[in-house]
Amino acid sequence: MPAAASDTQRCGPPRRADFTDTGLPQPLQLADTGLPPLQANTLLRQLPGRREVFAGHWGEQAVVIKRFCGRRARRYWQREQQGCLALQRAGLATPQLCYSGLLVDGSPVLLFEHLPQPQSALACWQQATSDSERLALLGQLISLIGQGHHQGLLQTDLHLENFLLSNGRLYAIDGDGIRQRRAPLRERLCRDNLALLLAQLPCRHDGLLAEVLPLYGLARQQPLAADFAAQLRPLLDRARRRRRQAYVKKASRSCSEFVRQQRFSQLALYRRDAESAALQAFLHDPDAFVQGAPLYKDGNSATVAWVTTAAGDWVIKRYNIKGFWHGLSRGLRPSRALISWRNAHRLVSSGIATPQAIALLEKRFGLWRRSSYYVTARCDGESAAQLDGTQLPQQQSRITSLVDLFRQFHQLGIRHGDCKASNFLLQGNTVQVIDLDALTEYRWRWLFLRRYAADRQRFLRNWPVESPLRRHFDRLLP
Repeated sequence: MPAAASDTQRCGPPRRADFTDTGLPQPLQLADTGLPPLQANTLLRQLPGRREVFAGHWGEQAVVIKRFCGRRARRYWQREQQGCLALQRAGLATPQLCYSGLLVDGSPVLLFEHLPQPQSALACWQQATSDSERLALLGQLISLIGQGHHQGLLQTDLHLENFLLSNGRLYAIDGDGIRQRRAPLRERLCRDNLALLLAQLPCRHDGLLAEVLPLYGLARQQPLAADFAAQLRPLLDRARRRRRQAYVKKASRSCSEFVRQQRFSQLALYRRDAESAALQAFLHDPDAFVQGAPLYKDGNSATVAWVTTAAGDWVIKRYNIKGFWHGLSRGLRPSRALISWRNAHRLVSSGIATPQAIALLEKRFGLWRRSSYYVTARCDGESAAQLDGTQLPQQQSRITSLVDLFRQFHQLGIRHGDCKASNFLLQGNTVQVIDLDALTEYRWRWLFLRRYAADRQRFLRNWPVESPLRRHFDRLLP
C-alpha cells in the first residue's frame, strides 16, 4: 500500500512545473518533509490543465511522477489512485504505486515504480514485422484484458498507449479509466470493451483474432460462446467507425495534436508539432510558396507544387476557383482542401498510409470559401503505374500490398473516388494513398458496394485488357 497524504490536507490551486534553463523541471518538494527528496528529470507527457508526467527519482529510487493540475486535480488524482489499486488487487501486472500525496504547492501527486526500458504496446505493434510478433503481443493484450474482465474491471480508456511492455511482460497503466464491478463482467459488456481495444488495430490483421480469442476465454476463466466472434464483428465495425469519426473531429479543432486558427478572412488547421517559421510564413502568404516552385500539376482546378523549406519538403496543393459560377457553387460547401485534410486523418486512424497532412488553409470572406490549400510532407514513392505485368513474381509483395489496401477499403466501406494508378505510391511494400478530395466513407453498405465496383473497374483500367497484371488484380481484388 502506498504512503498517502492526509485527507485533511487542502488541495490548493496547483501550478505548472517550473523549468530551469536546461529545460528540466526544478526539484519537486513533497508536503511531507520527512520523505526523501523528489527530482523530476524528464517530461514524458503533458495534458495542459490536467496533468504532467515525469521520469525522475525519489531518493535513490527511479520513479514515474504524475502531477495533477487544474480545478479537478484532486478528483483525477483520487480516481487514478483507486484505479491503480484496483489493478493491483485484481492481480494484473501494473507498476507499483509507491506514494500518493501532495506537493508543497498543493498539487496532488502519485509516484510509480519506473519499469526498465518500457515501450508502449502501440510502439511494439508498429515495430512488429511479422504475424508471429503481432500474435505474441496481441495474445498478452487479450489475456490481460480477459483477466481484468474476470475480476470485474472495466477499462473505459482502452488504447494501446495504456499498456507498457518491459522485459517481455505487459503492464496495464493509467488507472483513471478503471471501473470496478462487484462481479465478473457479463459477456455483452466484455464484447463491447474488447471491441474498443481491437478497433485500434488495422482491419488487415483481423485474421489473427481467431488465434488469440481462445486466450481471452482462458484468461476470463469462462468458455466463450460459440458465436462470440460472430457477435464481436459488428461491434468491432461500429467501434472502428466511431474511432474514425472521433479522430476526424479532433483534427478539426485545437487540441494537443492540432491547432485551429480562424478569422474573418481565413481558416487554418495544422499539426502542432509542425509549427515553424516556414509554416507561419505560408499561412501569411501561401501563393508566395507556390509561385516559382517546381510543379507536379498546373491545371484550372488545382495546382500542385513541390516546395523545399527549412521545415522540410512539402507538397502544396492549391484548389483554384475557375470562375464566377464555379466559385458560387463551391462557396458554402466544405473546400476540397478541408475534405482532403479530413480524409487524411480518416485513413491514418484506420492504419492506411498517406503522406502526413501538415496544414490546411482556406481563404474566406466570412463563411464564404474561396481558394484553399492542402499541405503534406513530400512522399518519394513510385507510382503503381510503374508495375510491370511481365515481372509478376518479382513484384508480388507490392501487388499484395495494393490488394490488401483495397480489401481494407472494402471492409471499412471507403471508396477512393479516383483510382488512377498515379494516386497510389509504392514505398517498399507500403502503399501511400494520395489525392483524397473524392474519398468517401459510406454508411449504407449497398450504396458503398455500387460505388466500390466503379472504383475497382477504374483501377483495373490502368492496364490493358490483355495485361497479365490486370488479370492478376481482377482475380485478387474483392
